[in-house]
Amino acid sequence: MIYTASDFMNSYAQSVRLLAGAGGLSRAIGQVGILDYELMPGLKSRYQRVNFEPGQLVLSTFLYARDDPWLIGEAVKYLVGRGVSGLVIKNVLHMDIPDSALRYANARDFPLFLATRDDFFFDTVIAQVDRRVAELADASFAQNELDLMTREPTSSEDVRSHALRLNPSFGEEHVIAYVAEPQSQAGLAQALARYHQSRISGLRCLLAPYDDGLLYVASAESDVVDGRAQLDGLVGTLRADVLEHEVTAPVGVSRVHFDLGQMGDAVLEARRAALVARRRGGGTVHYADLGVLQALLPCAGDARVAAWADGVLEPLRSFDAETGSNLLLTLEAYCDAGESVDAAAQALGQHPNTVRYRLGKIASVCGLDYRSRTQMEQLSVARKIELCQELLAQ
Repeated sequence: MIYTASDFMNSYAQSVRLLAGAGGLSRAIGQVGILDYELMPGLKSRYQRVNFEPGQLVLSTFLYARDDPWLIGEAVKYLVGRGVSGLVIKNVLHMDIPDSALRYANARDFPLFLATRDDFFFDTVIAQVDRRVAELADASFAQNELDLMTREPTSSEDVRSHALRLNPSFGEEHVIAYVAEPQSQAGLAQALARYHQSRISGLRCLLAPYDDGLLYVASAESDVVDGRAQLDGLVGTLRADVLEHEVTAPVGVSRVHFDLGQMGDAVLEARRAALVARRRGGGTVHYADLGVLQALLPCAGDARVAAWADGVLEPLRSFDAETGSNLLLTLEAYCDAGESVDAAAQALGQHPNTVRYRLGKIASVCGLDYRSRTQMEQLSVARKIELCQELLAQ
């Protein structure tokens, strides 16, 4: 992940104000430097090497321009030519910044910031930004922050704090897509490179490695998505631009959330939906379509819930082990087929009468008859709890 001019602006929202160059807020920042007297007329020719490089954020008080504010504009032009990512002015002498400098910065999409607080100290900013750049470059950083926001108990305020550490530019409304497909180091690097050139890359978005896959966050102040069609379009672009048209990759999509403090929930939703997609052999699964699994997944690991499900299904497991039959497989197919005998028979490659016989055998083994709505409900819920346990164990 990269640190951008937008990240800097949002991290120091109480200390700086953007004067010009809003079109360049996506510029990457790799380090911070100070412009002191290097460009002062009569002195700049004495410097054999000027320490301004592409990807650098430059800080300056422009003390040397106190008698000639025109030098500020000249410095902006020079820094743009060096490929610098932005300039922050601490206007200690309260000089008027020339309109020509602002117009040039706007024309070149060069972020020009003004420090608005006296306690905006350069040494502190350099240390903090350097630390953030190093953190974002660490492959484990995103994993750690996402883990912290999804563990329990975690307050909404803590989740928000971890989310903003990942991307200070996140908006409140957000949705997450998770690709549950292992990535090699080379594959991950290629995917991230494609992402930064893609249509879904943005200041308020994020693509990061998480667990054994990739996690994508799309956020905005409002209206990040408007309905299922736009969500599917977002995933389609993710597949086309980042996954290189990989249509079989299992992708899970969270619900749309409207509070950044709920991002931990969105992460869990997307990952759980992706696990269901992976079990189905690929494709896209929306968390909103999981039905009762939405309620069962968070509690399937509870000892009391697991014990109840095990009590329902254990007689079938024991019978299958002793006789070599496939009663549990038949129950699974019947549940997955929406409790349709014909659909289950087609999925199993069996005659419908064979499926009916096995369902009847289930009734005799565990005392729960598939023809009784309340008894079949117990079988179905127990099987879904077992399914959730299998998913969570992946």
